[in-house]
Amino acid sequence: MYLICIYGVLGRSLRYTHESHIKHIFKPLQEHNISFDVCIINNDIGNNMVDGENINNQDYKIIQNPLDVQILHQDDIDQDIKMKDLQNQWKFFPAYKDKPCT
Repeated sequence: MYLICIYGVLGRSLRYTHESHIKHIFKPLQEHNISFDVCIINNDIGNNMVDGENINNQDYKIIQNPLDVQILHQDDIDQDIKMKDLQNQWKFFPAYKDKPCT
């Protein structure tokens, strides 16, 4: 059994690449009796645009019967990165390490 992970800002291009995934990945695996599951990790960017275009954050649903779907929200990712970045700075400013991050 194999696990195929499809991840990223899926609304950006999945509607264009999905047929290629079927033709070049899913069907050959099926033709060779190789079992697999699909896991989707979608980065939902909200109402933000990509390359000057709105995207559909629901396009991940194009994939039929995934084993698992994880939705990551860009605002949460940004906040997490910011907090980790701030926490990493304490080694340079030890006097502030117990101060809350804002």
